Amino acid sequence: MFTDQEQNDGDAGSTQTKKQIIKAASKLFEKKGLYQTSVGEIAERAGVSVPEAYKYVRRKSEIMLLIMEDFTNQFQKRIQPEIEFLDDPKEKLFRAMKMFYAIVAENAPQTLLLYRESNTLDKQGQAKIMDAELAYVHIFRDILEEGVRLGVFKPHDTEQIAYNIVLLGHSWVLKRWHFKKRFELEGYVDYQYNFFINAISL
Repeated sequence: MFTDQEQNDGDAGSTQTKKQIIKAASKLFEKKGLYQTSVGEIAERAGVSVPEAYKYVRRKSEIMLLIMEDFTNQFQKRIQPEIEFLDDPKEKLFRAMKMFYAIVAENAPQTLLLYRESNTLDKQGQAKIMDAELAYVHIFRDILEEGVRLGVFKPHDTEQIAYNIVLLGHSWVLKRWHFKKRFELEGYVDYQYNFFINAISL
């Protein structure tokens, strides 16, 4: 039987290995493309054995889902401490956008990869990617719906606005060549937040 400490150490090691594989795969996919990269190359760049890599990815396409899950987990773990004690939906929305856009910027290669390669996945793989994406879209939706209930925001299509917030977060990476002429990341967050607040506030 494992002790709690041994179990935690194992979980930490597993998480670290996943992150190494995700980082290595993202760099290789960006350079060579999904189907020109072998799992062996990913393992070598990640500094793990091929059998170890296969524990996490039997197919290269599965790495796409690992990337999305890692992205979603980062947001969920980091956003909760930011908003759990806030009562003002406007402040919650600002903090959530600031956190999400920062994570997008930190994971720029992964964001680009998901947009570039996700359409090469089979239908099942694409469905899993979409489900993972909805997990953080719905964090924004829930904030918006709370604001409507409290009379802070006017009634609106909260699902669509939440998706628009996410898309503009991705745009910081996808259209960086344009936005970098006008904004630092902090200014970009402020601008987009004010855009949405002006649209939905009573």
